[in-house]
Amino acid sequence: MARKLLLLLLNRIANIKSPSIPENENLKVRYDELKFENEELRTKNEKLEKEKEDLKTANDDIKRSHRAKKQLEELTKAEAEKLRKRQEEEMKRAEEELKRKRADEIKEEEEERTKKKLLEDIRKGEDRCKE
Repeated sequence: MARKLLLLLLNRIANIKSPSIPENENLKVRYDELKFENEELRTKNEKLEKEKEDLKTANDDIKRSHRAKKQLEELTKAEAEKLRKRQEEEMKRAEEELKRKRADEIKEEEEERTKKKLLEDIRKGEDRCKE
């Protein structure tokens, strides 16, 4: 029985086809091709990763730029509002100053008229006294 098993095992081993030399060469060539293809894919992957990082950096820069632009717009609006308020205040002051000057001019004119009238009254009074 052991002898039969041994013969059966030897028969199976003999039936196993050992790869021939051309098949070995084909496998080596295919291995080299796959190895080269793998290296190309690795290089391409590295380039894509670098491009991805560059795009991410560019995107971050764009976001920062957009935020800065918004802040600048807000500051510009705030500055414009401050400037508008300042101009309004200056116009109010200028109007008040004009009103005050005009009131002073009117007062001076009134005083001049009053003085002239008083002088005329005094002259008339002197003229009456002389008569």
